[in-house]
Amino acid sequence: MKQLAKKRLTLAIATALGSGCLAFGPIAAQADDNIAQDRYGDGYYSVPPIGGAATNTGDVATAYYIAQPEGGWNTLFNVTNTSTSALAVKVRVKEYKNSRDALDFWILMSPKDVWSGWLSQDADGVYIHTNDKTCTSPIEIVNNGEYKLVTDAFYGVGPDTADDGGNNDAAGNPSEEEAQDRLKMGHVEFIVAGECRDGRDCMLPGAAKGFGAPDGIGWMTEHEDGVPHDCAAADEYFLARDQWNQVSVPGNGDPKAADREYDGYDRVRSGAPLKVNVAYIRSGVGTGAATQAMHLDNVTVGENLVTAQNYPYFLEPTIATAPRGIWDVRGLLDLEQRFTWTDTFQEWSVNAVNGVQTSIMVNFPTKGYHVDQYCNEPFASNNRWRWNGRDALGCATPEDYAVYNGIAIGTDYSPITYKTGDFDGVRLPKYPATLAPFPMRWADGESPVQIGITAYDREEYTKKVTVISPIRNLDYLPWEVALIAFDENGGAFGVTAGELIVDAVAQLNATNGWLNIAFVGATDTKVYDTSEYCGYGYGIPSLGVAGSSASKYSYTCQGRDFHGQSFWGLPMHGIMIKTRSQGQPGVAYGQGTENGYDWEVYRHYNSD
Repeated sequence: MKQLAKKRLTLAIATALGSGCLAFGPIAAQADDNIAQDRYGDGYYSVPPIGGAATNTGDVATAYYIAQPEGGWNTLFNVTNTSTSALAVKVRVKEYKNSRDALDFWILMSPKDVWSGWLSQDADGVYIHTNDKTCTSPIEIVNNGEYKLVTDAFYGVGPDTADDGGNNDAAGNPSEEEAQDRLKMGHVEFIVAGECRDGRDCMLPGAAKGFGAPDGIGWMTEHEDGVPHDCAAADEYFLARDQWNQVSVPGNGDPKAADREYDGYDRVRSGAPLKVNVAYIRSGVGTGAATQAMHLDNVTVGENLVTAQNYPYFLEPTIATAPRGIWDVRGLLDLEQRFTWTDTFQEWSVNAVNGVQTSIMVNFPTKGYHVDQYCNEPFASNNRWRWNGRDALGCATPEDYAVYNGIAIGTDYSPITYKTGDFDGVRLPKYPATLAPFPMRWADGESPVQIGITAYDREEYTKKVTVISPIRNLDYLPWEVALIAFDENGGAFGVTAGELIVDAVAQLNATNGWLNIAFVGATDTKVYDTSEYCGYGYGIPSLGVAGSSASKYSYTCQGRDFHGQSFWGLPMHGIMIKTRSQGQPGVAYGQGTENGYDWEVYRHYNSD
């Protein structure tokens, strides 16, 4: 027998704000909902996913960005190192359709340091800009104050090429313009990869340690009179000393930055040193909104994830490999359980008279590491070199058929569904990485996630929205980032960014209310029909099984008792941006807040 335990995480709906202000919304707003409850009276206590870190700080963070000239929107990031250690922070900018890399670089933060930068779209593309003096690798970012996002990863061999619609123009031909369009929004990963603690040799100059001793990486990046000691030397520490043979798992490239012999970074010790705030600025009309990244804590603790800033080493670390080490994806499923939801909720408002517009963002920040499967393409997020921790994966090719019992390209070879790995999710050689919980691989320019939308007005009237415009008339989200708007102008972020338009005004005869988006396709994946595996992922422990029913409710997964819980749904993160502009900056305002979420617990026990 299977049961679903369901509970709602509530979100306070904000009222109108005063003129010319920015509204901030918390991401860790679960409060009393985190208290375990015995909902069935059977002695089983369950709690929701832990969501973002309760401290609103972390060693991993992810945030949505938008950069488009039509609406005049830019995205500003403010990154604070709250610790007394020097940190190597990997920044990875990913485009919105298939979440492929558009830019990655290192921020080399000194203790208590702050770095800020912004993404904007210029005439020839999207750029990262900064006025900050904090060291970066490559050093051109701090030296030039800007760096262009690139589309190299969108082309080449694999399921993300122009051949399958990924970058095609209307005639079906490869188009750089279409590729650039994929950069107008997306998300950004921030990963604490290495740490140099106060009092260690890495924080000292060579002269303080004796003849011939190297300057420590922490000392190079530390500020004196507002300027780091030696950004050029720090950048050189990120040069690869290895050369990849294009066959084996690449490793880290052996940079001095990860070598304690050269007083480089050591393993991460601080579980939540980063605070990442995000502001969406529409300077042309004097409005904007601010919120914060989704912070995850204690993800990279114990790991040294520092890699060379050369190909292919710069492809690591990622949010998928951060829990276990570079190129090792075994920790992804468990990490995703922190923010796996079945539904997301948010308020909406649209009023042409007052210039009120709303955009709701839905982001699946780890989706590409599942659906972008192509074994032999290093730029694909799910490739043969993101491995099982023991040996490199082979590809599912025709030559494998005779040996591996009919492996077929395009089939889900996840360890849970097809039993191609052990209980811990370790994949055996010759099998691609897991696809679940996402239902479809990237193909023909999309990877659909089926949704159901229910719109409500403020007076409890509701209607399921079955017609979503414009042209596509979809009941699914095709990409890694989706924006949902409520008027033909595309909502707060403008028509270019508005991917789905819910005509709630016409259907509800209302100008405001709230929206429920259900990820109905998530529970259709094969993994949920495999009872002996206790659902997708392994969740966080319950508070125990009480009373005489303890044995009845024991969980047996591959012969192991499992007294935890796991969650159905999809790993996602969402925000809402609302703006009011009557063409007068003095009366314009913006509001940004985190979505609310629903969750379901997968439970399996013997019915006797």
